Amino acid sequence: MKEETNNKKNGFSKREFIWVGIMILSIVGNYYQFKKEKGPKTFDEEEFEKKIEFYQNAIKEIDRKNDSLNLDNEKRFEKITDLKGELKDLNKKSKHYENLYEKTIDSIDHMSDNDISKLFADQFK
Repeated sequence: MKEETNNKKNGFSKREFIWVGIMILSIVGNYYQFKKEKGPKTFDEEEFEKKIEFYQNAIKEIDRKNDSLNLDNEKRFEKITDLKGELKDLNKKSKHYENLYEKTIDSIDHMSDNDISKLFADQFK
């Protein structure tokens, strides 16, 4: 106990003083390590060329996919144009048949019952 009180004359024991000193040195060392100016990294040209090649290949792949999609879209637009033309033709035919149907219905409406039965009988001769 006497030795312990002797070592604590200034408020710290030897062991505590050493630990505080180590902590201060490590804090100061870390501070300077992070604050010091770091020199430029060495330039690895081979690694840089590999990255350039990788990105160029990625761009080529994307361009290839883009061209493929554009070609598919062009084919679809051509098909849509063809189908629109066919639809117009079918629309004309349906209008023609609709007019023919209306004319036939009108002519039948104006016929007498005897004329209708005679026309029907003539169909089976």
